Amino acid sequence: MALNSADVRVGISGAVCFAPVGTPAPKNATDPLPDIWRDVGYLSEDGIEEERTRSLNETTAWQNADVVRVSVTSASFTTVFTMIETNRNSLELYYGRPVQPDGSIVIDPGETGPRRAMIFDYVDGDNFCRLHMPEAQVTEVDTQTVNSADPVGYTNTITAYRNRAARYAAKKWYSALANDASGAGEGEAS
Repeated sequence: MALNSADVRVGISGAVCFAPVGTPAPKNATDPLPDIWRDVGYLSEDGIEEERTRSLNETTAWQNADVVRVSVTSASFTTVFTMIETNRNSLELYYGRPVQPDGSIVIDPGETGPRRAMIFDYVDGDNFCRLHMPEAQVTEVDTQTVNSADPVGYTNTITAYRNRAARYAAKKWYSALANDASGAGEGEAS
């Protein structure tokens, strides 16, 4: 494969949206999302971090102490991002409860909020990448700092769960790779 600098991507812009679990999955990276998807607004300049982690168990043979098998004992896929826009959607995702009509929100430190479907869109010119988690949940929130120099930030860690109907925990579409015959069929969900 030849090197191609045009294939180097930068996440220039994007969006984070959520909807109820069971909301139909997108079909590609570029179709507009229906109104049921709620955008959380501006994110900090750090953007979105994705992390895949796995814990492994090595089976060692008596003979020569050879490792003869490696099993995955646990695995997770998470995203971390900081919302810097204070709106109903960002607050509901961060606190796990809806904002009340009077503008208040009940804060329960033990509340993680319901599981939701999540969409993470990344844009670089006319190249789009869309990450879909059909079932995900806020599993960690970070310390919130309020001062006169920085925007108020709401940092979430979102954990993806394997959804039985979708048959995956997370799936990505890359518009630049759509209809690319050289990779047809690779990475299909099982």
